[in-house]
Amino acid sequence: MEDLNRAIMANERAVVWTPEENPNHAMYLNDLGNTLQSRFERTGSIYDLNRAIMKKEQAIALTTEDHPDHGGMLNNLGNVLLRLFELTGSMEDIHRAITMNEQAISLTPGVMNVPHLR
Repeated sequence: MEDLNRAIMANERAVVWTPEENPNHAMYLNDLGNTLQSRFERTGSIYDLNRAIMKKEQAIALTTEDHPDHGGMLNNLGNVLLRLFELTGSMEDIHRAITMNEQAISLTPGVMNVPHLR
């Protein structure tokens, strides 16, 4: 757990020290969201889960749709929203999760050529 806490602190520093205009800023936000989600998985802290969602939303807001990481970030957000739904049972959470994953799929080259995904 100590290593995970140190990883979160390192990711937080990367976010703070990297200007928003820097192309890596969104990636650092997404990475922070991923480590917060990992800590949630170990501790069950809803605070970490909510922070993970917020950081992943911020990363997406800073990333254009044509950026190669945009679809992956949408997928990450969809997955963490699914975990939130599993805790809350909120239909809003599951609908948001589905929407994010559908958007991620739509940005994946060649996916729409797969018959069962059309």
